Amino acid sequence: MSRSHLDEVAGCANGPDLVLNIRELGLGKAGLACTLIDDTDRDGRKIKRGVYSLTNAGRRAVMVWLRMRDRKAVE
Repeated sequence: MSRSHLDEVAGCANGPDLVLNIRELGLGKAGLACTLIDDTDRDGRKIKRGVYSLTNAGRRAVMVWLRMRDRKAVE
């Protein structure tokens, strides 16, 4: 998802900082990747826009965390 979409969904104003915090919690760059894609800014200039996505390793890590969280909720 793009930074603007991340800001909207997460309800934040600094998606890159949120991504940094999530990575520091254990996903790292290997679990939460940023791919730079060619785009054009609102002034018509060519730019590279970052798009964040969970990798397969990141998805597995999140699933493990969700299972652990659910088990603790039942206890």
